[in-house]
Amino acid sequence: MSDLALHTTIRQVLEKHGQEILSDLRLVYILSDYGAFDKLSNDHAISKDLQIGGYGQLLLDCLSSKDADWQSKTGGFINDFFTTHDNYDSAEVIYICDAIAYGLGMLPESSIRKSGGVPQPSSTSVSIDYAAELQKLQNEYLALLKSSIVVPSGNLFKKPSGYYPIDAQNKLYLLEKKIWMLGQELGHDLTSWCANEKQKVLAKYTFPIASQRWGLLFVIVAPTIAIIIIVVNLISSQSAKDETNAFIKNISYADSLSQANDYIAAIDVYKLAGTSYTKSYKKVKYKRIAETRAREASASLVYDFLNKVQPLYDNKDFYEALKLLNSMPKDVDLSFDETLSKRLTAMKTDLAAKCEILLSVEMDDIVKNISESKGKPSNVILNRIDYLLTIFPSNYWLNFIKNKSTAQ
Repeated sequence: MSDLALHTTIRQVLEKHGQEILSDLRLVYILSDYGAFDKLSNDHAISKDLQIGGYGQLLLDCLSSKDADWQSKTGGFINDFFTTHDNYDSAEVIYICDAIAYGLGMLPESSIRKSGGVPQPSSTSVSIDYAAELQKLQNEYLALLKSSIVVPSGNLFKKPSGYYPIDAQNKLYLLEKKIWMLGQELGHDLTSWCANEKQKVLAKYTFPIASQRWGLLFVIVAPTIAIIIIVVNLISSQSAKDETNAFIKNISYADSLSQANDYIAAIDVYKLAGTSYTKSYKKVKYKRIAETRAREASASLVYDFLNKVQPLYDNKDFYEALKLLNSMPKDVDLSFDETLSKRLTAMKTDLAAKCEILLSVEMDDIVKNISESKGKPSNVILNRIDYLLTIFPSNYWLNFIKNKSTAQ
C-alpha cells in the first residue's frame, strides 16, 4: 500500500497520467497499481462505483465549463449515490469524492472532509417513498417523450417520421437509468418499460416512405391499377408489421446505447436488428440502415479509444496507452473507412515497437535484480511483472519468472 494519503496519490496520478483518466475506470486501475487503496476498507469498490456512475466525468465537465455551482451539482450526485449504495460508509464516500476534487485542483486540502466522524447523510434519518419517487420520474419521462419528439413537416419524397434529437436522448437516457434503479429498490424489473413507452410515441409518428410514393403513383396512373398496387403494398406492409416494430425498437435501443458511448453494445444491437428482419418487405432497406448505424458506431468506438490513448502517448506513458488500446475489441469492422483503419494500425504498430524497447530495457533490470537477490524476486518485482503481464500476456520471460516464483 502507498504511504501517501489517497487524495495526495490521486493528485500525483492525475498530474502524471492526465485528467482524461477521470472519464472512465482508468483512475481506479492506476490507483490499484500504485497500491493506493486500503485493503481493509471499501475505497476501491467505492471509487469504482463512483466512476461508473459518472462522478469523474461530472467534475471534468464542471472544470471545463468553469461552473461556479459545481459543489451543488456534486452534492446532488452524492445524495443520489447514497440512495443506491447505502451499504457504504458515508464518511468514506464523501472523503473519496473530495479527494478526487482535490486531485483536480478544484478543492483545497483544508476543505477535504476526512473519513471518520462525518455525519451520516439525511437519507438515513428520513424515510424515502420510493414508489412516489418512481411515479414522479415515470410521469416526467412520459411528459418528456411527448414534448421533445421532433416531427419534420416532410413532403412527398421525404419520410416525416418522428425522432428525438441528441439533447433529448441524453435527458431520456438519464431518466431511464433512475427509473431502473428505483424499480430495483421496489423489486420491479423496469428494463423494458421505458423502451415500450418510447416506442408507443414513435409509432404514432412513423410513416413508411412507400405509402407516400404510392400516393404519387395514384395521382399519375389509372385509378384501378393504383388501387390494386396500394392493396398489395398494404398487405405486404401488414405482414411485416411485427418485424418492422421490432426493428424500430432495436434501432432505438441501439441509438440510446450509442448516445451513452456504449458503442460495443450498440454495434451488437444494430447487427441484431439487421439480421432479425427477414421479411421481403423493405428487407434491403432495413438491413442497409442497420449496417450504416453499426459502421457509425464502430467508427465512434475507434475514435473514442484513439482520443483516450493520445494523451497517454503524448505523456510518454506508452505501457498504459498500449494496454488501453489492447482492450479494444479485435473484431471491429473498419473496412468502410481506410483512413481510420490506417490510423489505428499505425498507432498500434508504433506503440508496440516503443513498448518492446522499454520492456527489453526493463527486463535487463529485472533479471539483474533477481540475480542479486539469489533468484528470489522481491514483492516489488513480482508486482511489476504482474502489471507487465497485463500488457504482454504471452511474453516468455515474464511468464517464466512468474511461474518460477509461484513454484517456490
